This record gives sequence, structure tokens and C-alpha cells, in this order.
Amino acid sequence: MGIDFKEKAWIVLPGQQGVFCEFTTIAKDYLLKNPLYHKTPILVIGDSGVGKSLFLEAATQIALSYGVSPKSIVRLNCASFTSQIAESEIFGHIKGAFTGATRDKEGIVKVADGGLLILDEIGELSEEVQAKLLIFIEEGRYRRVGSNKLESANLKIIGTTNKTQKSFRPDFWFRFFPIFIPPVHERRLDVLYFIAYKHPDIFCRLTPQHALTLLSYNWPGNVREIERVISLIMLEDSLVSGGQGNSGAGKGMDSNPLCLPSDKRQTLLSFSSLCDFNVKLAGNGFDVNSLNKILLKYGLSIPFPLSLSGDLYDFYKQIKMLINDNLDTLIEECLNKLDDIDYSELNYEQTTQKKTYEFVMLNQANFLANYEQAQGCKCNYYKSIVVWRDSSCVEQLFEKIFLINTMDKIENVGICFDSLCRLFLKNPRAAKDIFSSHEHSIADTCWTSSLERNIFEKFYKKNLVKQALEFVAGVKIATKYECAFNESWEMHVKQMLTDDEFNMIMGGKDVNRMDFELFGLNEDDLLREYYKYLIDKYKTKLKAAEHAGVNYSTFRSKLDSLGFSRRKYERGNK
Repeated sequence: MGIDFKEKAWIVLPGQQGVFCEFTTIAKDYLLKNPLYHKTPILVIGDSGVGKSLFLEAATQIALSYGVSPKSIVRLNCASFTSQIAESEIFGHIKGAFTGATRDKEGIVKVADGGLLILDEIGELSEEVQAKLLIFIEEGRYRRVGSNKLESANLKIIGTTNKTQKSFRPDFWFRFFPIFIPPVHERRLDVLYFIAYKHPDIFCRLTPQHALTLLSYNWPGNVREIERVISLIMLEDSLVSGGQGNSGAGKGMDSNPLCLPSDKRQTLLSFSSLCDFNVKLAGNGFDVNSLNKILLKYGLSIPFPLSLSGDLYDFYKQIKMLINDNLDTLIEECLNKLDDIDYSELNYEQTTQKKTYEFVMLNQANFLANYEQAQGCKCNYYKSIVVWRDSSCVEQLFEKIFLINTMDKIENVGICFDSLCRLFLKNPRAAKDIFSSHEHSIADTCWTSSLERNIFEKFYKKNLVKQALEFVAGVKIATKYECAFNESWEMHVKQMLTDDEFNMIMGGKDVNRMDFELFGLNEDDLLREYYKYLIDKYKTKLKAAEHAGVNYSTFRSKLDSLGFSRRKYERGNK
């Protein structure tokens, strides 16, 4: 692609492209002198660090292409001022309007007259200032602070906020056209795309464990936190290599494997719970090795907990038994080094053993990457891929703003991740770290792709679906029910589990009853109202039972169970 990231450049990640294209379409019309469709200001809404500045940069470039003077494009951060100062900055003031007002001052609306006013963090404005800004938006007129004279200006307004609707006056909130930018946890695959394009030297050294760790983390700081983690990785990389760095993208796995940040004060990514999840799986007899064999083919792997030194040694012994005698020299050397370590002395909590721990961690990552290759997995992807330097983006809409192509290999990683989440009843778009949450989620959706079906067929072949549901529900499943793939995943889980077990793992709520509960009614409440309606309409229980589609004795028993008084309907039994 030839993107020069040394200069300021913006990339639109695949998970952002839909909302970005929607925004540019609206902005192109709104920023015209005489808009055809969109005549209301635009409000870009998204969590902190989600990438709102990209949208503002696009709006700026559109305005400049329409001949707007750069001096008439003004950006103001509303969080920088108190209520009174914000009003003065936006609308101006006259001399003596308040203490310190020693001269008349033009407001930002006057400076941006005929152009574009960008109000960052517009939700920080007080309700009083919102009310005055609303009047200006509707009428194009305003008063400076301390003045009774009406002035006018004609400009376009785009605001940004990370606040919810509760932070705004209702009339002010609904005066804007909303553009919602999804947080990173709703588009987790963008983490890999971001690293791939901006840091290909780091991306080509990610191990399958790294990939799954990055995808399962919830990224509360969004893109800003991704950048922070990359900086920490580069720092750690520099320390491990003695200041020489490993910046060559072509070096691949010949360089030292990456170390993800381990200081919990630096990023919550250090709280990654995948190792704990693996410990729980192993403790319940789950076949983690078979699961990892499937995941590795798509570039993912559940990392083994290095803190359990004895288990780590046993793990490598099992791996050695699985691999045939035709080992690469590099793999054999790695195994020999691991066998030479005295695991009884390995203690991560002791600072004196830190170097030994780092050695094991680095060699484990290197070993598994080569093990993956030795098993015939076509996953040289992490070792040798040079990320799209010669490919072109979908469409270069603006100067220094680039739309990123999707890539089959990364998309397949995403499908595999979604399949893993589905297997353990996790929501891949949840706002929490996927494998640390005890919450379970199940969507009544059919299979989305042939690859997903293929992955689940492998899960079934290795009996992993039954094991996963037993792990989640905490019960043994006797049925050998097979999914036909022409039914939803929810229906399959219900077939595998009893109603009580299904309700238990779903937090005690029957999915089919959720809609009833929205109205404060449960299933019995609805039946009670329905039977009451039938009796009132048809007067006799015989006719009511007939129209309910049940026999007379069953109908009477149901009335009793629902608490109907016999006196009220006994007279109508004929």
C-alpha cells in the first residue's frame, strides 16, 4: 500500500468501514451550502479512544474540497472551559460583561462564519449553554455575553461526545443527526488489522496464543489502548534484545518472540484470564490438546499457564509424544533446552528467577510456532507473512485516509474466534474480557459461513461440543445428539441439555420467556388471561376448551392450577 506512517495518516479498519462510509455520505451532503437531504448538525458518538478524530479529519477534508477557507474551520474542545467561559468562547462577549472582560471579543461562531465549527466533547457543555447553542442552530442568531444585540452567522456544526443521552437536554440531543462508532470490543478483529498495518514487524511475530489473548481482551481504552500496548511491547522488545530491537518484518520467528505487557499497572491486558481458563478446562478433564490442534490451523491457541511449572513440563512431554520423529532441528533444540531446565526451581513470584521465567516464556512461544509448522498446518502466516505492502486499499477517498482491505487469513481467525466463543456460550461482542466473565450468552442464529460449520464439524468429531457444554453446565450429558446444521445453535444446546440445566447456565432465565417478562408477565400470567378471555366469551368450559384446542379434563385441571375459582365457572360447565 505504501502508507507512510511517519507522517500523519489515518486508516479505516474493516470494523469501522460501514459507519465511516455512512458518515462521509451524510457529511458530503450536509457540508454543501444548500444540502439536499441532511440539514441538521452531526453528532459523532463513541467511547473515549474509539477514533472520533478520524471522522473529524474526513469532515475537514470534505469542507476544504468545497472551497471552505482553512481559517473558517475551527475546532473547540468544550471540556476545556467552565460554563461561563464556554459561552464566551462560543458566542463572544463585550467589554465589562464579567470580571476580566477588558475588551470586546468575537466568539468562535463569528470566526467560523461561512465554514465549519467542530465542537469536541460537546456533552460537557452545561444545559444553559446547550439551550443557547440550540437557539443558534435553529435560528442562526445569537447574543454575545453581556450584550442585547442580536448577531447572525451561517456555519455548519459537527460535535463529538462519549456521553450518553442523559447528559444532554432532550431537545438538544434530538437536534443532531447521530453517528455511533462501535467500540473495539464489538469489532475485536480490528485489533489484528491495526497491528498488521501500522506495525507489520510486530504482527508477523505474533504467536497463536498472542492472537487469542488480544482478541479475547475487551480493550476498554479502545484504539488508544491498542497504541499504548504496542508501545509497551516495543519497549519490552528493546529490553529483551539489549536495545537492538527486532524491527525487521522479514525476520519473522527467527527473531525473539514477543512479550505481551506483564505489569498490571500498565494495562489490564495483563489480567488476561486465558491461562486460568485453561487450568479450569484441564481440571474438568477437557481435551485442551485436541481443541488447540483445531484452533492452530486458523492461527489461534489457548496458552498454557507458565505459572504451573509441573504442568508445563508434563505438557511438553505430551507434545513430544504427539510429534513424529521427523522433527526440524530448531524444534529439537528447543525441546532439549526446555528439558534442561530445573522446573522445581521455577517460581515466577521470585524476582531472582525472572530470567529463567522469561527464557521459558520465549521458548514456549517459539516452540509452539514451530510445532504448528511441523504438524503440517499451513500457518506460516505468523512466521513469514509480509503484510500487504504491495496491496491497494479499497478506495482512497481522502488524502492520507485509507480504507483497509479485509484479508482471508485474518477473517478466518475471526471466524475461528467466534466459533470458540460459541462453543463455550460466550458473546464475542461482550464488553468484558471474554474468558474471565462467568456470564453466558447464546444467540438464536443459524450458521453464518461454511468455515464455521467446518470448524464445528471438527469440534463434533473430537467430542468437544459435549465436553464444552458439560464444562459450562457443570453436569454430565448422556445424549449423543448431533447438530444437523439446519437448526440454530440455541436449539441444539436445548436438545443437549434439560430445560433446568439450560435455564441455569442462562442465569435462571428461559430465553423463550424473556419477551413475556418485558411486559411484567410470565407464561402462566398469559395463559390465565387467555383462559379468562375464552370463558368470558364462550360462557361454557366445554366450548372454551374446544377453542383452546385441549380436552375438557385437561382444561379443568389447567384452570385449577392457574388458580381459577370453581364458583366463578362451575355454572358454565354445560
